[in-house]
Amino acid sequence: MHKWISHFRRDETGATALEYALLAGLIGVALVTVMHDVTFAGLDKVQALLDSIIASAP
Repeated sequence: MHKWISHFRRDETGATALEYALLAGLIGVALVTVMHDVTFAGLDKVQALLDSIIASAP
């Protein structure tokens, strides 16, 4: 396991993918934080539709 970790740290080919993954994760967290209290009218309609479907299920 130690060999694999040291090889990964020296290998630059996987660094770009790892950096993109970390950047995408940070952007996702930022979007969730910013959009936490934002509501969408369309989302409320979809939620009402799904609630009515669940309520009518046997």
